[in-house]
Amino acid sequence: MAKMQFQLDASKNPTKTSLGMYSKEDEYVAFSEPCDCSGQVEIWLNHVLRHMKATVRHEMTEGVTAYEEKPRELWLFDYPAQ
Repeated sequence: MAKMQFQLDASKNPTKTSLGMYSKEDEYVAFSEPCDCSGQVEIWLNHVLRHMKATVRHEMTEGVTAYEEKPRELWLFDYPAQ
C-alpha cells in the first residue's frame, strides 16, 4: 500500500475514516468496510492491517470463483493486481 483514500466531510476535508488503498502503481482497492483511523497510531495501523488482509482475502476468493466463468482476458482486468 502506497497511500489510503479517506472519507471527506461536508466541507470536503478528509476525516479519519479510510475507504480504501492505493498501490504504488496507483491501483485503487476499496476496503470491504470503512476503517476507523482515529486514536493511537499503533491501534489504527493494526485496524488498517486487518482491513487490508480481509479485503485482499475477499478479492482473491471472488477472483478464484469467477476464474472459471469468464475468459482469462476479461477476468484479468476485473480484479486487483495488488
